[in-house]
Amino acid sequence: DLLTTGRMVLPSDVWTLPSGAPFGSGGGDVPKLRESSIPDGEMGLDIGPESVRRFQEVISNAATILWNGPMGVFEDPRLEGGTRGVAEALAVSGDQK
Repeated sequence: DLLTTGRMVLPSDVWTLPSGAPFGSGGGDVPKLRESSIPDGEMGLDIGPESVRRFQEVISNAATILWNGPMGVFEDPRLEGGTRGVAEALAVSGDQK
Protein backbone atom coordinates (compact mmCIF):
# COMPACT_ATOMS: atom_id res chain seq x y z
CA ASP A 1 0.00 0.00 0.00
CA LEU A 2 2.82 2.43 0.82
CA LEU A 3 4.62 2.02 -2.51
CA THR A 4 1.43 2.05 -4.59
CA THR A 5 -0.49 4.86 -2.93
CA GLY A 6 2.02 6.65 -0.75
CA ARG A 7 -0.15 5.75 2.25
CA MET A 8 0.97 3.85 5.29
CA VAL A 9 -1.65 1.90 7.25
CA LEU A 10 -1.22 2.38 10.99
CA PRO A 11 -3.20 0.83 13.85
CA SER A 12 -6.41 2.63 14.75
CA ASP A 13 -6.94 0.74 18.01
CA VAL A 14 -4.58 -0.95 20.46
CA TRP A 15 -4.65 -3.11 23.57
CA THR A 16 -2.88 -1.51 26.52
CA LEU A 17 -1.65 -2.46 29.96
CA PRO A 18 -0.35 -0.26 32.74
CA SER A 19 3.31 0.62 32.33
CA GLY A 20 5.40 -1.92 34.21
CA ALA A 21 2.63 -4.56 34.26
CA PRO A 22 4.01 -8.11 34.02
CA PHE A 23 3.63 -10.05 30.77
CA GLY A 24 2.92 -13.74 30.34
CA SER A 25 0.88 -16.12 32.43
CA GLY A 26 1.78 -14.21 35.62
CA GLY A 27 0.20 -11.00 34.36
CA GLY A 28 -2.98 -10.22 36.23
CA ASP A 29 -4.08 -6.96 34.62
CA VAL A 30 -6.82 -7.05 32.01
CA PRO A 31 -5.80 -5.30 28.77
CA LYS A 32 -7.89 -2.27 27.77
CA LEU A 33 -8.86 -1.47 24.21
CA ARG A 34 -7.95 2.10 23.29
CA GLU A 35 -9.37 3.61 20.11
CA SER A 36 -7.60 6.94 20.13
CA SER A 37 -4.49 7.74 22.11
CA ILE A 38 -2.64 5.74 24.73
CA PRO A 39 -2.94 7.47 28.11
CA ASP A 40 0.08 8.33 30.23
CA GLY A 41 0.96 5.39 32.45
CA GLU A 42 -0.07 2.77 29.88
CA MET A 43 1.75 1.03 27.04
CA GLY A 44 0.35 -0.25 23.74
CA LEU A 45 1.09 -3.96 23.45
CA ASP A 46 -1.04 -5.30 20.57
CA ILE A 47 -3.18 -4.02 17.74
CA GLY A 48 -6.93 -4.10 18.29
CA PRO A 49 -9.68 -5.87 16.33
CA GLU A 50 -10.40 -2.97 13.94
CA SER A 51 -6.69 -2.72 13.09
CA VAL A 52 -6.54 -6.48 12.50
CA ARG A 53 -9.49 -6.20 10.10
CA ARG A 54 -7.87 -3.30 8.21
CA PHE A 55 -4.50 -5.07 8.01
CA GLN A 56 -6.19 -8.26 6.76
CA GLU A 57 -7.88 -6.23 4.02
CA VAL A 58 -4.58 -4.69 2.92
CA ILE A 59 -2.87 -8.10 2.98
CA SER A 60 -5.62 -9.71 0.89
CA ASN A 61 -4.99 -7.16 -1.88
CA ALA A 62 -1.19 -7.15 -1.69
CA ALA A 63 1.06 -8.49 -4.44
CA THR A 64 4.12 -8.55 -2.18
CA ILE A 65 4.27 -8.73 1.61
CA LEU A 66 7.25 -7.98 3.82
CA TRP A 67 6.57 -8.77 7.46
CA ASN A 68 9.07 -7.52 10.02
CA GLY A 69 7.82 -9.11 13.22
CA PRO A 70 4.81 -9.53 15.48
CA MET A 71 2.04 -6.98 16.02
CA GLY A 72 2.39 -7.14 19.79
CA VAL A 73 3.57 -9.19 22.74
CA PHE A 74 2.38 -12.46 21.21
CA GLU A 75 4.04 -14.55 23.93
CA ASP A 76 1.29 -13.35 26.27
CA PRO A 77 -2.06 -15.05 25.45
CA ARG A 78 -3.87 -11.80 26.31
CA LEU A 79 -1.94 -9.98 23.59
CA GLU A 80 -1.61 -12.50 20.76
CA GLY A 81 -4.74 -11.61 18.75
CA GLY A 82 -3.13 -9.05 16.47
CA THR A 83 -0.20 -11.24 15.51
CA ARG A 84 -2.48 -14.26 15.06
CA GLY A 85 -4.94 -12.32 12.86
CA VAL A 86 -2.20 -10.95 10.61
CA ALA A 87 -0.45 -14.34 10.39
CA GLU A 88 -3.71 -16.03 9.39
CA ALA A 89 -4.23 -13.43 6.65
CA LEU A 90 -0.67 -14.00 5.42
CA ALA A 91 -1.18 -17.78 5.38
CA VAL A 92 -4.07 -17.53 2.90
CA SER A 93 -2.93 -14.44 0.97
CA GLY A 94 -1.52 -16.39 -1.99
CA ASP A 95 -4.70 -18.47 -2.24
CA GLN A 96 -6.81 -15.41 -3.04
CA LYS A 97 -5.04 -14.42 -6.25
